[in-house]
Amino acid sequence: MESFKFKIVGIDPGLKGGICIMDQYNKSIHLYKMPVKNKMIDYNAIKNIINSPNIKTIILEYTTMIFGTSKHTAWEMGRQIGIFEGLSNCFYLELFEVSPRKWQNYIFKSLYSEKLKHIPDDKTKLKSKKIFVDILKEEYFDYEIYYNNRKIERIKLDNKNIGLLSAIHKKKNDKEIKIRMNDGITDSFCITLYYVKSQTNEQ
Repeated sequence: MESFKFKIVGIDPGLKGGICIMDQYNKSIHLYKMPVKNKMIDYNAIKNIINSPNIKTIILEYTTMIFGTSKHTAWEMGRQIGIFEGLSNCFYLELFEVSPRKWQNYIFKSLYSEKLKHIPDDKTKLKSKKIFVDILKEEYFDYEIYYNNRKIERIKLDNKNIGLLSAIHKKKNDKEIKIRMNDGITDSFCITLYYVKSQTNEQ
């Protein structure tokens, strides 16, 4: 598909969200923890992240009102989505919005259901971590992985607690540094993966 020669950006909004930039042409994946400043999303930092050559499409998780959330939370989420929509327009980027239910059903229950059959249905964060680790290893093994602009040597799940995810960054003196990754990172990867797989399967 021609658009896959460009970079694709998946965004899981929220203060604990994440950004994934998949570059299939140069075979690299750049992961970013959602930039936050003074307990607010730093949109200037996001602008610098997505203001990168050859980015064509943004896939944004579009969350409607969630039962039990406050009016402030609902308003803040709506504001974030609006700003992301505005940024995509400013940079003339194609915007593709997807609900959590839609991408989770496709990735967890359809495409990779066999991998996740031993994980309870309500453990969606655990499922996104499992898919993240397995698919990077199996399908994107020849890609360079970066986390907040640091090159990552490997990513692993804790054997005793599969809910813990660590990336290993190696410094110049070969000393390994462990970096903890949050759910926003794995979700942003799965959102990007949803777009890539669903668009490919439509061809």
